Amino acid sequence: FHRPLSPADCSRPPVNGLRRGDVLVAEVPQRMNGGRTASWEDLKELSAMARDAGARLHMDGARLWEVQPFYGVPLKEICSLFQSVYVSFYKGLGGISGAMLCGDDDFVALGRDWRARLGGSVFSLAPAWIDAREQYRWCTAEDGGAAFKFRYQKLAEIVRALSADASVRRVLRFEPLAPEACLIHGYVRGSRGDLDAAHAIVQKTKGAKLWNALRGRG
Repeated sequence: FHRPLSPADCSRPPVNGLRRGDVLVAEVPQRMNGGRTASWEDLKELSAMARDAGARLHMDGARLWEVQPFYGVPLKEICSLFQSVYVSFYKGLGGISGAMLCGDDDFVALGRDWRARLGGSVFSLAPAWIDAREQYRWCTAEDGGAAFKFRYQKLAEIVRALSADASVRRVLRFEPLAPEACLIHGYVRGSRGDLDAAHAIVQKTKGAKLWNALRGRG
């Protein structure tokens, strides 16, 4: 997870070139490495490579909404590079639950059959998709603090300001160095015990909660 998928990955072992019927999966953006994502040019090249080889390019786009400001192109244009796309209704959007699998009619019909075989059918999905629709309208508004574009710009501003402070850099670093989505990983220097104790003092004296839980070494 140290970097995003690149076209070069498709030509080196163990892949050694795409073949007809292959499925190439790209997570856009990648959660495990702080929201890193393939460049727009790499995405277009991966799409062309898959198409020319008769392979399929699938997007694990659980957080697709959060990377659109980085690319600066409409969601429709991003999705057009893929044969199928998965998006989450609650990651980023903040919906109550659920997800959506997108593709052509035959692909979606096959997915619906497998959902039933695996026991995933429920009586009604209406509450999930209605809530997701409203969250999408709210989160993609061009004005107001809820817009993903605003979130992305604000996060970039905060990371830039903290990274410019020499005293902060001694105890905090970001991965990647600048946001590529509306999320980023922060690494704080110190033992878990010392950090938790310092965090408790900040919460008590400043009323500010900096994290829910430390996730481990990085």
